[in-house]
Parts: sequence; C-alpha cells; structure tokens
Amino acid sequence: MVLNINNGCKMNPNIQNNPKVNVSLNVVKCIAILAVICIHCGVYYEGTIGEMIVLLSKFSVPFFFLISGFYSFYKSGDYSKYKYKIRIIRLLKLIILSNALFFIYNLFARGIKIIPPLNLNSFIKYVVFDVSPFEVHLWFLQALLYCYIVYYVLINKNFNLRKLYYLIPPLLIGNLILGETFGMLGISIDIFLYRNFIFLGLPFFILGYLIHDKQEEICQLFGNKILLLIIFSSIVFSIAEYWVIGGVLCDLYVGTIILSTSIFVYCMKNPLKLNFKLAAWIGGTLYASMYILHFLVFNILKQYLHFGYLNPIILFVVTFLIVGISYLK
Repeated sequence: MVLNINNGCKMNPNIQNNPKVNVSLNVVKCIAILAVICIHCGVYYEGTIGEMIVLLSKFSVPFFFLISGFYSFYKSGDYSKYKYKIRIIRLLKLIILSNALFFIYNLFARGIKIIPPLNLNSFIKYVVFDVSPFEVHLWFLQALLYCYIVYYVLINKNFNLRKLYYLIPPLLIGNLILGETFGMLGISIDIFLYRNFIFLGLPFFILGYLIHDKQEEICQLFGNKILLLIIFSSIVFSIAEYWVIGGVLCDLYVGTIILSTSIFVYCMKNPLKLNFKLAAWIGGTLYASMYILHFLVFNILKQYLHFGYLNPIILFVVTFLIVGISYLK
C-alpha cells in the first residue's frame, strides 16, 4: 500500500485526461480493500463459498506491495534517497498513530490492557516479524516500512538494487514452504513466521520495482488478451491448488502470486481502462484510511451491535461512509 503519495486520485470528471493518474490501478486498489475486508471478516458465507471468497481475496496484500515497489523505482540515486526518507518518516508517523488508536480502543472500549512484554520473544515477534500487539492488520504498515528502510540503506551504500531481483524466487518459495507446504503436511507454525516483510512484503516489493524497471519489455511481451487469460487461469489454478493440497486455506498460493502480478501488469498497461470514478476515488484517496480503520469499525459493530460474522459489504460501506465524510469535511 502506497500511503498516498504516489498516484492519488480525486473525484475529477476529467480524470481520464490526466496521464499521470492510473485510474485502473486505483479501481483495483478499491477492490483490494474490499478483498482485505473479506479476509478479516472471516468466512461470512458458510462452507466452500466462503473459503473461495477468502482464497481469491488473498491477491490483495501482494498487490499493495507490488504498487509500493513499482512506485519506488527512480533513476536518480539522490532522488531515491529523498523519496524513501519521506516515505519512511510518513510511515513511522502513521504506525505510531495507528497503534495508539487501537491501544486506546482496546484499553477503554474493550477493557483490554495490552502492553508488550519486555523479553527476547516479544522483541523478535514485534520488531523482527513486524507484528502489532494492538491489532493484527497493522503488521502491513510495519512490513512496508521495513521494505523502504532496506532500499534506503542499500541506496546509501551505493548498492545495485537490481541485484535484489535474485531474492524474489527464494523468498516466495520460503513463504510457500512455511505456509502452503507445512499446512498441507499438517505442520502448524505461527503465521507471523511467513506473513512478514521478509517472506511476503520484500519479494513483492522487489517484484514491483522490477516491473517498473522492465515495463517496456513486459508490455511488449504480454498483450491484453494474454494477460486476461493469465488472470482467469490463475483464478482457476488457485482454486485447484486449494483442493489439491487438501482444502488448506493459506495466506499465499502459487496462483495468488500469478494473479496479483498479472492484474498489476494489466493495470500498468491499461491505466485508463477501468474508469469507474467512485471506485477510483476510493482507491486513490481513501484506501489507506479505510485499511487502517476498517478493523476498528469491525470491532465496534461486533461489540455494540452484536454481529457475529459480519457481511464484508456492510463493513466496506460503513467504513467508506465514515472515511469519506471525514475526508470531505
């Protein structure tokens, strides 16, 4: 998630005339926020249908890392340092504010006092593996922060960032082994060991950077019909993969990698193709706030209105209304 700063989009009737705004990307970011909400709502629809919804929603988090990596490619080293530094500072502020918000909510609204224990295990969990002690979804912000820090440090060391491309396969394979393979074998490990900046954030961030670097070659290699075929095939492959490994619901599948990447490349090739103004506004302007606040809305609705499983559409609309109204003010 680029928090945002990279290709923000206002509700402008002439937006299709602005070549700097990737409308298609913003629309898919809106869909990705809904997908994240579907994951966090749990399986609203009972049985297979619910699991298929969650499974296909898994493209969303890799997609946000791809966007961040793509918009982190700069030809000037000095300009890269400047941009990375700005994003690191902004993310630090956002992480502090977001964690403070959920700490206050847990303390006063839910009566839960959460103070991370000061020991080696907590240090590894909360610092190394970017787990937030206050709400589960905030791990993403910290993982993204670490990606920018890695790039900032390396660019200051005059490291050739293209060498990071070699890390993509082993890191993704590591994720698949710890998540999908271990799950299939019935080996249970904590999810934070593979859903972190090392095995999920960094490989997709680097992949987004690579796509920007090689975008001309990629555009020539993949036509729209081929990309649409890949997108459809990756959906089918993800579902088949789920059944083959015994119905294990994982954070990442091989099909998820292909799906998120092919959707991203399609948006990159067709920046004005998906021109849905409201969705583009949400995806370009509101999505970061909606990502952070949807879990707060979720907790409030469950606690005070006694929802069990919460319809993700309802949660999406309520969160959108709260964030949208506050933004318009």
